[in-house]
Amino acid sequence: MLPACGDDDEPPVEITLSLAETALTISADKLEPTDIAVTASGGEWAVASNVEWLRAEKVDNETLRVSYDENTSTESREGIVTASIGEVSGTITVMQSGAPAETEPEDPDTTDEDDDGDDTDQEPADPTAETRKEIEDAIETLKSSQDTHIQPTTAVEEKVNALKSGTPTPEDIQGAKDAITLLKMPQETITTLQAQIDEISAKITALENAGNAPAGTIQPLKEGLEARKRTQTQITTMQEKLTALESEIAGVEEKIAIEDLMAALKTKQDPHIQTQAFDEAEAKVNALKSGTPTPEDIQGAKDAITLLKMPQETITTLQAQIDEISAKITALEAAGNAPAGTIQPLKDGLEARKRAQTQITTMQGKLTALESEIADVEEKIVIEDLSTLAGKQDSQLQTIANARMKLATLKAMINSANFVAARQAIEAITVPSDATVMALQGEIDAISAKITALKNAGNAPSGTIQPLKDGLAARETAQMTIAGTAAAVSNLQTELYKITVPAKTTEVQNLLKSIVASNGIGWSRIITEQEIEKVKSLIEEGADVNAQGYGTTILLLLLKQNRPPRSAQTFLAFPGINVNIKDNEGKTALDWANAINRFTNGRQSLLNALEKAGAKTAAQLDAE
Repeated sequence: MLPACGDDDEPPVEITLSLAETALTISADKLEPTDIAVTASGGEWAVASNVEWLRAEKVDNETLRVSYDENTSTESREGIVTASIGEVSGTITVMQSGAPAETEPEDPDTTDEDDDGDDTDQEPADPTAETRKEIEDAIETLKSSQDTHIQPTTAVEEKVNALKSGTPTPEDIQGAKDAITLLKMPQETITTLQAQIDEISAKITALENAGNAPAGTIQPLKEGLEARKRTQTQITTMQEKLTALESEIAGVEEKIAIEDLMAALKTKQDPHIQTQAFDEAEAKVNALKSGTPTPEDIQGAKDAITLLKMPQETITTLQAQIDEISAKITALEAAGNAPAGTIQPLKDGLEARKRAQTQITTMQGKLTALESEIADVEEKIVIEDLSTLAGKQDSQLQTIANARMKLATLKAMINSANFVAARQAIEAITVPSDATVMALQGEIDAISAKITALKNAGNAPSGTIQPLKDGLAARETAQMTIAGTAAAVSNLQTELYKITVPAKTTEVQNLLKSIVASNGIGWSRIITEQEIEKVKSLIEEGADVNAQGYGTTILLLLLKQNRPPRSAQTFLAFPGINVNIKDNEGKTALDWANAINRFTNGRQSLLNALEKAGAKTAAQLDAE
């Protein structure tokens, strides 16, 4: 018994099946059929036989009829009848006797008169009898095992063919699967039977090679084995046929699955193909362009478009489903197990879905275009505030642009005049205060709010909103540049002082040499304020701030001679100054600054400036 599952709210149905007889023994010439009572519940039962000479049919739901062919062989034979409902089954084992063997006439010359108890003339015992008996038993056992699995597949084939030729229900498909399951046998069983054949074959060969079997005993064994081999071929063929039938069922199921996918896709696509609704939306948009639309007119056109619009991810999902169906059809065609004449209809159905997808994509593109037209209707004339803001911003932007142009000219032709021009252009840039930057940003925010209000009002003349947006975007970009003026000036100065004018650098070197003793160690005179200004002027004209004369720079010389700290800080302000150059005594600027009397005015400020510039002592540099 087996409970059958129903709906969640229904109790399971109990399946039962019993047969009045489980075994029959019949004569070789019995031809009259036998009726057997069947008791079953929970579903319709089916019946099958595993051999051709034995037939079984369902007379009605309570009667099973078994009929037989005459057995002309002297050997008895066995067959099995199986009745089943789903996984519940019952069997009847039928044993049919062999036909009577013909009696050999008695040899009149054979008498027992000379049997006086002397065993001298008796035949010797057969040494192979036991082995032959063992082989015969093995063949008979194998026959019994094989015959159980030889069952006609006609009923299964009929069920599968019915699936391919009609519109099968899930119950039809399951019924065909169940019929195959009843006949299928595990591969390991086939392998075991083949192993038994191989074992018997080996034993017969060994017996034959021994050469001690009585004449005429080997051939019957070989013939019996050949019969088993033929039966094994039957079994293998039947199992292959069942596998092929399973593949055909899979093809039917896949075809149905593809049809279901296409039906679901059609259901999703059709609501988005609304030609009449699109025409109405387009007419509303055209009315906006040809008249003086009210905010209600514009909103009405937007609403008409919204009803038809679909998210891009939905279009992508629909296309992915088309691709999935296409792949499944290709796979089904390649597998070759689809019912005949079903592939082309599936392909035709897919093409219809592709055309519908093209319609959807085209309509969505047109709706997007209509949305763009509404945006054009909503545009407004350029607000004068943008022009006023541009005037305030552009004067600041012009000084930055001018400095960049001068710097580019210097890079193209390095000379003192171009250097001074670039420096002066950079110095001409005014860094706006935070309050100024905030005030300009406040004007941008006010303009942005006005553009948004005009757009939301929906009554802007055609072609006016987008230019406002573009103009505002330009002002926002300009504002970013203005807010970054300080950084821009710093970057320009850094770029400027990376460039040196050789002639001016040479003048600084010569001046330093004239101050420092020629051997770089002995005496050196004190640098004058005029010479300090001269060096500063030369650097401002393009001289290298790190120019050296006899192992010293202007910074090192001022610190070594203990000049006022403010003089050294003047040169620390130049971008690109290297505060870690060692002089001819192996000391750095920080070494000399540390040696300044701690009570000297400006000493701490100088040390702070050096630290900020990354200055290190000679010892620190050597340690690195």
